[in-house]
Amino acid sequence: YAATLGGARVLGKEAEIGSIECGKQADLAFFPMPQNLTTVPDLLANLTYLLPETPAKAVFIAGTSMI
Repeated sequence: YAATLGGARVLGKEAEIGSIECGKQADLAFFPMPQNLTTVPDLLANLTYLLPETPAKAVFIAGTSMI
């Protein structure tokens, strides 16, 4: 929350950024979920380790598809 909607509020831009909804800008990347990540205790650490070898399925910059 602090890095998303809270950060947008601090900047006075909650109408434009801070959450994923129609009319707001967003930068998103979608990656396939490797099968071996379903039972690991630290999902974020494992995603950080594995994602450099995993191509993104979709990337959106300011709400516009790049792939």
